[in-house]
Amino acid sequence: MNPTDRREFQRLRIDEGIEATFDGTEVRVLEIGVIGARVEHRGPHIGGASGTLSFQWEGAPIQLECTPVWTNQATESDAYHSGLRFSRALGDSDDALREMLSSRVKRLLEHYRKGRASAMPKEVDADDTLKGKQAGFVTYYMEEGAWRKARSLLPDQPDAGFTVAVGEDEEEMALLCQSYEDADSEGMRLIKMFAELSVSEALGVPPRQ
Repeated sequence: MNPTDRREFQRLRIDEGIEATFDGTEVRVLEIGVIGARVEHRGPHIGGASGTLSFQWEGAPIQLECTPVWTNQATESDAYHSGLRFSRALGDSDDALREMLSSRVKRLLEHYRKGRASAMPKEVDADDTLKGKQAGFVTYYMEEGAWRKARSLLPDQPDAGFTVAVGEDEEEMALLCQSYEDADSEGMRLIKMFAELSVSEALGVPPRQ
C-alpha cells in the first residue's frame, strides 16, 4: 500500500480566501493542503468530473489537476462549497504550494514562538533503535516529561508530537518541540501541519506531472 493512501494531510484555513478558477469557473479557496482544497462558488455545479484549479501566490502560478469529491450548499448563504482532491501538480506547482503553505503556517506559529528565538533549544534524546536508509522519517514525541526522537519507516503523525522527513534542521526541530509545549490544540495542529509539509515533499505529494 502506498503510504499516501494510508493517511490524510491536514488543510490550512484561508480566512480571506484566494481567488481562483476551476475549469474556467470562478471559485474562492477557503481551505487548502497538499492533497486537496475546499472552494466556494456560485451555483450547484462547479464543472466536469475533473479539472484544473489555478491561482497565483506572490506572482507564482499554481496549477493543480483535481477531482471534485463533494458539493454542499453553504449554511445561511446562496453559495456552494466543493471539496477538491488533487491528482497531480503541473510544472513546479507542488513546490510553490508547499512554499505558500509553509510561509502561512510559520506566520501563524509566531504566536507560540514569542521569546523563543534567542532561547537555547531544548535537548532531545535520540532513540536510534531503527536505522538504515529505509527509515526516512523522524518522530519527535514526549515520554515521561522529556522529548525523544526516533527514526521511523512510516510518516504517521503521533498523538503527542510530530513526524518530519530525515534531514530537517535539529535546532529548528528543538524549537518546534518547545512551541508544541506552549501551544493550544490549534497550535499543535499547525505544528503537525508544518511537519507534514516536510513529509509531503519526501513522499512527492502532490505528484508532479
